[in-house]
Amino acid sequence: MKILVTALIAASVLASGVEAGSMKWIKKEADFRAMAVDKKITSSFGWVMINSNGKLTGKLTNGRFKGGWNWQKGYYCRNAKVGKKELGFDCQVIKSDGSAIDFIREQGTGKVSSWTIE
Repeated sequence: MKILVTALIAASVLASGVEAGSMKWIKKEADFRAMAVDKKITSSFGWVMINSNGKLTGKLTNGRFKGGWNWQKGYYCRNAKVGKKELGFDCQVIKSDGSAIDFIREQGTGKVSSWTIE
């Protein structure tokens, strides 16, 4: 019985790894717009709207989120602030599986922020 349980746990871990690998880098602005723009994206710490007019709005646990965004050479670039804290300008890699979206700061070398597309 222990062997069966261990095998089931191992299969579950492997399956979840396959799902995580289904995130694909979104390199085209048109694909990003179709997937996430003018839709609410949420996480455990709040929500954000990436508006088609280039503005960012939202409410996070540490304050109001606002700023602007554009698309540059395959990257989502934003200049934003939360409350009174300036986040600064950053171009990010976007990865998605269609229902979840990851923003990877510093052109894909920095911190990952994971969200759900509503």
